[in-house]
Amino acid sequence: MSTLERHLQSVGMEAFVNYYDYFKKGYDANELGKIISENWQASGLLTRVSNARKIFKNNLQIEALEIILKSKKNNVIKQKTRDILKKEIGG
Repeated sequence: MSTLERHLQSVGMEAFVNYYDYFKKGYDANELGKIISENWQASGLLTRVSNARKIFKNNLQIEALEIILKSKKNNVIKQKTRDILKKEIGG
């Protein structure tokens, strides 16, 4: 498993897609905790945010989205992923 895959696994593929814009904008765990409706513990939220930041810091977000498209995630998540990719790279 690559470093990117480990980071993505720590964030959670669905969380990465569902909160992509917040991660991209650099929201911290406190800010995101006030917005999201997930029932994550503070430590879990911090883990997700810090790993998402690593993905963006290393400009691996497009590759992460491509991994999600190749995964066994449901069609709703895959469609959201396609929509994000279109917005990010055009087409």
